[in-house]
Amino acid sequence: PRKFDKMEDTLISYAIEDNIQLRQDLLLSLGASHHELKPDQIYKSDAVPALTLPGKKTANDAQVGLFHDWSPTARLYTTVSQKTRLPSLSDRYNSAFGRYVENPALQPEKSVNYEIGYQGAPWKGTKAEAAIFRSDVKDKIQTWYPNPNLGCAAGTNVCQTRNIGSVRYTGVELGLRAQILTNLALGGNYTYTNLKNISDPATKLTDVPKQKLTVHAMYQPSDVVDLVAFVENSSARWVSNSVELGSYTTLNLKAAYRPMKAVTLEAGVNNATDKNYSLANGFPQPGRMWFANGNYKF
Repeated sequence: PRKFDKMEDTLISYAIEDNIQLRQDLLLSLGASHHELKPDQIYKSDAVPALTLPGKKTANDAQVGLFHDWSPTARLYTTVSQKTRLPSLSDRYNSAFGRYVENPALQPEKSVNYEIGYQGAPWKGTKAEAAIFRSDVKDKIQTWYPNPNLGCAAGTNVCQTRNIGSVRYTGVELGLRAQILTNLALGGNYTYTNLKNISDPATKLTDVPKQKLTVHAMYQPSDVVDLVAFVENSSARWVSNSVELGSYTTLNLKAAYRPMKAVTLEAGVNNATDKNYSLANGFPQPGRMWFANGNYKF
């Protein structure tokens, strides 16, 4: 007898894009895509009689963008796009060892996304990006908890993946990279996201922090050696309607050595300060982890 549940899908996507140069400084970009998610195999040991494969799900998406070269070192743009998340067999049928109830009726999640932004080099040796964005999401897919104070547990707090209705994300993204010295580069990215549940304001939107900041530095003491530091800070995030995981800051360090053009040797440490943090309730992330690896390109 088969011991393990097995679910397989095949996702096929077709896309087309055309860039139209309206003027020397003005570019119009048009795109469209078609997606098909076809179930291939489903077996669940606790399903009697055996489950029948559901039909395939399809989606059509599109995007349009307008890009204006304001100066030789600055570009302004605006984009509008529609995106679809098709629920997989795992999304609909995975019971996670009894911790979830199946939801065969789970519908695709659709979003319309708006963005206005800037890309450029405000000073010599720098690259900067700034954008404001908004996403209107319909049939948002999210975990539902019968008891928000508990994690998903078989028999005591059985969860379900559900469409929770319409939600809205708005925010800003900022990025800057600067070549401080010929062998030293610094950079960072900051994102602020405001989350709003339109259909049910009492239900929290989960797994997205309001603020996220990353800072990195790369120092090259020679042409064959890179020393890299990467710091990530994330604000608190809700993981259920009443459980909020705290903020955290992690530090990663890496050294890379290239003894020859095709060979790279790396060694470093992730979460160097051994920070105890979680992205999901009850599942802490790894502590301090040392690593070493080698790459050969041919």
